[in-house]
Amino acid sequence: MRRTVVVLAAVMAAVTATAFLISAEVLVREKLLKKSEKIQNIEFTKGTSVYFNESGKLQFACLGADQQVSGIPLAKGSSVYFYDNGKIEYVFLSADQQILGVCFRKGTPIYFTKGGKLQYIIVANDEDINGILCAKGTKAGFYESGKLQYVTLAKDQVIQGISCAKGSIAGFYESGKLQYATLSSDFPIQDIKFAKGTYLLFFESGNIKNAYLVAPTDIMGVTCANGPSASFYENGVLDWAVLGRIGEVQGVFCAKGSTIGFYQSGKLQYATLSDEQDINDIPCAKGTKAGFYQSGKLQFATLASDRIIGGVPAAKKTVAGFYETGKLQYATLSAGREIGGIPCAGGTKVDFYESGNLQYATLAKDHKIGNVECPEGTVVGIRESGTLKYIISKGSKTSFDENGDPRDTEKTPD
Repeated sequence: MRRTVVVLAAVMAAVTATAFLISAEVLVREKLLKKSEKIQNIEFTKGTSVYFNESGKLQFACLGADQQVSGIPLAKGSSVYFYDNGKIEYVFLSADQQILGVCFRKGTPIYFTKGGKLQYIIVANDEDINGILCAKGTKAGFYESGKLQYVTLAKDQVIQGISCAKGSIAGFYESGKLQYATLSSDFPIQDIKFAKGTYLLFFESGNIKNAYLVAPTDIMGVTCANGPSASFYENGVLDWAVLGRIGEVQGVFCAKGSTIGFYQSGKLQYATLSDEQDINDIPCAKGTKAGFYQSGKLQFATLASDRIIGGVPAAKKTVAGFYETGKLQYATLSAGREIGGIPCAGGTKVDFYESGNLQYATLAKDHKIGNVECPEGTVVGIRESGTLKYIISKGSKTSFDENGDPRDTEKTPD
């Protein structure tokens, strides 16, 4: 009998505990306010339904009357969701109203940052925001200032003189200037005829920054290929472009599908060569990149054949660099050569000052420079005056002062 009583007591205790938990759950997680009440520093009106998450933080409220929440005026019946910090996460509007200077329609879901700033909305119906007709069911984003950042367009429309396509996303700078758009028709901008569907990015000044082309397009005498094919300086000059066909650009034959670059002046800066060609009397290899100074003089190129340049035997299939005067800046030797009294090894790189004096070389044999004995294979750096600046030998670099005395020694990377 005693055992039965104990078991019965245990069962009753479990039932009571369960009932308490269920009751507590209801009381803690959901509540209809019978009078105005302050919850987590927010004063809610009578008739408001509030809901808490499992940690006891306010999660949701359905407003029982018009009121302000976190400084935002909201209509009766609006559903408001909260971050853990008590700031509004998003709200469903129960009436047309203005929030942070922007007019929104009834039923619009509005999302905020954790700091309480407007972030984006889901457009309830095709509606006008800042003069832009936005598509129903799409996102419209905002800067923290409340200025429009991006929208999906409900119809073809002209925005700041640009014909923009229905269903595409248009973006804006915080100043309100158009930042990017997709063209709804063939459309001329900055004397360039862009095809329908071209995606354009703009500088805040209104000039084109980048163009993602849907058809080959002629820009500054260059036929640009489909795709992300053209970028511009703010002054309207091409920065770089991808070629849609082999073309001659400022006297240089450039390869189809390659990227060519320009200076802000419009002068060619670099290109990939479509054919072997002589540039400034230098045989340049097909399919390799060549660089140019603004004057049009060759800056670097891969040699199509062995070539004696300024008395230096430069090797084919290696890159040679030039000063704007045309003097050799660096090259790889096709054969050993004594340069400025220094025996330089074939197959190694040599560098020169613009004066023509040797700056860097690898020794073809043991050699004494000043008072320093340098073994074969030593890399030597030489001042323009001809004095030894440093040597690299057996994994160590030793520097020298103007008098030829060692200054410091350090290990070099393997």
